[in-house]
Amino acid sequence: MTKQVWESATNFVYVRLKPNGSHFPDAAVKNLHQNLKAAGTLVREINGGLRITVGTPEENAQTLNRLQATLLDFNR
Repeated sequence: MTKQVWESATNFVYVRLKPNGSHFPDAAVKNLHQNLKAAGTLVREINGGLRITVGTPEENAQTLNRLQATLLDFNR
């Protein structure tokens, strides 16, 4: 899967999951969004990517773990 992450000086990061020419399905983006949200991550789906709110180091670690686990499920 192709993805981009932009540097941010705010309290969120944007992860683009559907760069030009990507075959990452829209349904997979929606599913990833729903899984992260259901697990407690503050996330919004925007333009083929996810806007993920960051917080404390502990919250960020939880979010990264959720993101990794969800992406691993997509690759199975």
